[in-house]
Order: sequence, then structure tokens, then C-alpha cells
Amino acid sequence: MMLNRNVTAFISIILMLSSYYPVIAKKSPLRKYQQRRSTSALMGDSLVAQMQSVLEVGHKGKGGKGKSDNCTGKGKGKGKDSGKGYGNGSSTGKGKGYSNSLAPAPCPSETSSTEQPTSTPTMPPTKQTTKQPTPAPTIRPTVSMAPSTSQYPSMYDCASPAGRTRDIYSILHGNYEIGSPQAQAFDWILNIDDANACDGFTRLMERYILTVFYYSTEGSEWKNNSGWLTKVDHCTMWHGILCGVDGRVDVINLFENKLSGVIPSELAGLQSLSNIRLFRNMIQGNFPEEIYSLPTLSVLDLEENQIRGELFVPALQNATKLTKFRMSMNNFSGSIPSDIKALTALKNLWCASNSLTGTIPDEVSSLTALTSILIYDNEFSGSIPNDIGNLIDLQNIDLSQNDITGSIPSSFGNLVNIKVIILENMQLTGSIPASIQNFANLEKVLINDNEFVGPIPDLSNSFFLFDLVLARNSFSGSMPIIGPKLEFLDVRENSLEGSIPDEIFSLNRDTLEIAYFSNNTFSGTIPSSYSDCTALRDLWFDGNYLTGTIPDIQQGDLPSITEILFDENKLSGTVPDGICNLIESLPDQFISLHADCYPRLGTDVPNNPCDCCTDCSEGQNDR
Repeated sequence: MMLNRNVTAFISIILMLSSYYPVIAKKSPLRKYQQRRSTSALMGDSLVAQMQSVLEVGHKGKGGKGKSDNCTGKGKGKGKDSGKGYGNGSSTGKGKGYSNSLAPAPCPSETSSTEQPTSTPTMPPTKQTTKQPTPAPTIRPTVSMAPSTSQYPSMYDCASPAGRTRDIYSILHGNYEIGSPQAQAFDWILNIDDANACDGFTRLMERYILTVFYYSTEGSEWKNNSGWLTKVDHCTMWHGILCGVDGRVDVINLFENKLSGVIPSELAGLQSLSNIRLFRNMIQGNFPEEIYSLPTLSVLDLEENQIRGELFVPALQNATKLTKFRMSMNNFSGSIPSDIKALTALKNLWCASNSLTGTIPDEVSSLTALTSILIYDNEFSGSIPNDIGNLIDLQNIDLSQNDITGSIPSSFGNLVNIKVIILENMQLTGSIPASIQNFANLEKVLINDNEFVGPIPDLSNSFFLFDLVLARNSFSGSMPIIGPKLEFLDVRENSLEGSIPDEIFSLNRDTLEIAYFSNNTFSGTIPSSYSDCTALRDLWFDGNYLTGTIPDIQQGDLPSITEILFDENKLSGTVPDGICNLIESLPDQFISLHADCYPRLGTDVPNNPCDCCTDCSEGQNDR
């Protein structure tokens, strides 16, 4: 009878606590007993038999160590057959019990609460007590009733081998084609690297994506792959990788690094990536369109590779934060669409030396953030957009070597910040807008090999102009004064007339390197100040109507000279000794001196007798 009372009391208190603390009851083997318990079973079944059944179920639990007579620790039961369950000397701890043993008596109550059964209760708990405990018990089970994480570590802890493997498969899936860059990257992440998902999935995913990129672009053959595929931090130690303040990959800077292969679409998973610089490599294949959807993509520089496919794909519209689009010198095809207007942040539009066709859409003129347009050496046709002058921040424009026709729009004069104008080798007609004289920042004008007519505009206000190439057009009128930083002047094969300004040489005596005046109708004498130009290398006066004698030079003049052409003019007198002395003193540098040193037909005397010239002509007759 005493045994039955003890068992009944023990069961009653367990059921009562389970009702208040369902989390604890969920972990306890008594839950199974409670679930199958009914009022009729409680009243009719043997409590001893039920308790033994509960203890046998306990084979599936875990217990701690302690003494059976210690009311505050975890206890150990008595019996024969080893089993895991609830047998202890404490009402709060888990212990190791034996399936054939009876539960020991609970510890004596430390309070006078009627809800805590005594060690020897005189009657079983009432039905009301076991089924409906009071809503606010005075005694709560302690934390020690649930095993701690440190005492019972989970096999799925993110830092544990099992947890790390689970996370890697969960994030990366692991179902890749054998031998592919993705499979190689997965294998490296799983078996060599030590990254885990304890701090979130981002670091693990970034290392996987960068490793795919490494294998896709033949990373083992890179010029510099220091740090890559090692366990060090990829943000600081993998060459060419930079991270932002959020610790995520922001920049991939691997230009001139002997990358080959293809760019993988996985790069689109680097959600903080804003800057991709891979120019001057050997990358092939198509560029993944998914990358255009990166929310912060600002710089894309893939110049001088072998990438193919359509350049202006519809997905490009998603790159609304793109500022630098540099794709020149590849194998791209297609045309510039009108929806390029979506790229409102664009500053650099560089797609030169590809196989692009079509016209330059008017919508380009709406990209008012543009500072440079480099689309030379393609197959564009049509004309320059009429509203090109809307691009008031434009500093550099190069449309050369296309099939563009027509004239330069009058709005071109609005480009007051322009520095470089390159419109070479096309079929442009008309005259140069006079408003170009307002371009105070102008540095380079290359508009040779077109069909321009009219005078060369006044460029006296262009103090920074160093390259002026107007060759092979039909310009007429006089030669304007230019200086003081002119380095390269080429006005060959036009219809320019009048004298060659002495200021061309005197204003640019320290900078002028090339001066080509050939095949115009210049007259007058050769400016004597040409000999003061210390940087002058090539000087061509040939094919004009110049008269007078050839100015002599002093020792030390023209220290950089390599070539002087005086021939095909109406000059008189002998080539000066100073020039011949110079050619003798610089035999490996001054290699070409032309003059009219060959007698004209019907005479025995040349216009310019010369003992040191490398080539002789007859001289200029009236044309």
C-alpha cells in the first residue's frame, strides 16, 4: 500500500508540472504516458504497472550523473537492466535508471505548500489536482530539468563538421556537373576551406562565388593569384578583392592579370558588388546578363578582351546606377537601342573597336551625365545626333572610323567643357562651327580624313590645345595662330594659303614636336624661328609655294630633329652648312633631309644645291 501511494504521488506531481510547462513535458518520456492517459485508465489501471511502463520507455532519454540520495543533483536509480529514463534522488534532475526498478521516493518538501507531496502521503492526490493544477504554482521546476547546450551539444551546431556540412549543402545544394568550375568550387568549400554559416550565409556564399570565378577564369594561370583559395580572409588577402564597410565584396580589380576562360553568372550573387575591372585580359564567351541586375553596379570595365555576343541587351536597362560602361576592343555585336536613355547615371560610354552597327540614337543626347563617348572603329552609320549639344558635361567624344555622314550639328557649340574631339576618317561635310573658338578647355582636335571645307576657326583662346590634326580635308584660308602648348600640328593636304605664322614656332618653342604643312598653297618665306624649337622632331614644308632662302641654324639648335622636308617649293640658295653639320653630328637621329637639289629640266643648276641631303627633287613649278 505504501508503495502504491508513493508511486501515485510521484506520477501526480510529474503530471501537474507537465501541465504548467509543456516544453519540459515534451522532452520527458512521461509525455507518452500522459497522452494515452484517460480518466477511466487512471481510475482502473494499476499505477505500479503504468509507472514501470513509463520507466521502460525511458530507454530513449539521456541522463546525468549524481547520487540517488542527493535531492539537488542528478541521481542514479537501482536495478538490474540498464535503461535510460527518470530514476533519481531529485525532483528536478534527469538521471540514469534501470527498467526493472521502481521509482525512488521523491525528496521531502522544503515548504509547507499543499501542492508539494510529502515523502509519505496519506492518500493519493485528488482527481482535481492531477487534471487541473492551479494557474500559479508556488514551486516551478528549475532550469536544470532541461539539459544545457554545452552539456549536450547539437550535431547540427553551425561550427561542427556535421552542421557545417548541412549548411553548405543547404546553401550551395552541391548538385553540379562533374569537373565544372561550380563542382570544383563546391569541393574546395566543403573539403578544404573552413568557412561556416555561424555569422550568416553571406561569407560562405561569397567565398563560393569567388572560387567559381577563379576556376572559370583559369586562376592557376593568373599573373597574380596571391591569397586565392586559401583560408585567409578574402576581403583583405585575396588579390584584387576589396570589401565595403559592410564586409561584403565591393570591388573585383584584376586588370592585366592573364585571366582567360569565361565570366561566370554566379558573380550576380555578390549583391554588394559595384566595381568590376577586368580589362586587358584574355576572357572569352558571352557576358552574363544577370550581372546587370546587381543593385549597386557602378563600374564595368572589360576593355581589351575577347568577349562576344550582343552588347546592349535588354537587361542592361536594370543597371540604373552604372556610371562607367567600358567595353571597347572586344567582339561585341548589335546596336545602341533607344532605351539606353534608362542609364541616366552613365558618365562613360566606351564601346569602341567592336562590330556594332546601326545609328547613334537621339536618346544618347538625353544622357546628360555623360563626360565621354568613345565608340570609334565600329560600323555605325547615319549622322551625329542634332541635340548632342545637350551633353554640356561632355569632355571627350570619339566617333571616328565609322560610316557617319553629314555635318557637325550647330548645337555642338554648346559643349563648352569639351577637351577632346576626334572625328577622324569618316565622311563628314560642311564647315567647323565657329563656336569652337569658345572652347577654352580644348586639348585635342583630330578631324582628319573627312570632307570639311571653309576656314579653320580661330583657336587663339585654346591655351591648352596640344594636338591639332586637320589633314586631308578641303580647308581653305589662312593658318591661325595656335599656342602656347602645341605639340602636334598636321594640316597636310588642304587648300590653306598665305604665310606660315612665325608664332607657330615662337609660341611653342619648348613643346612643338611635329609640324606638317605639306601640300597646301602656302607662300612667303620659311619662319626663321623654327630653329628655336628644342623638341622639334619632324618638320615638313614640302609641296607649297615657299620662296626665299632656307634659314641657317646655329650649333646646338634643333637637338631633337630627325627629319626636315624643304622640297617641292620655290626656294633658292644652297642648303645651309649649319644644317649639314647637324646631320653629320646626328647620323643615327637626323636621317632624312629633302631639298630641291636636283636640276630642273633644261638646266644644270638645282634650286638648292646640297651635299648632305638624303633625297633631292627638282623643285616647284607653277601649279
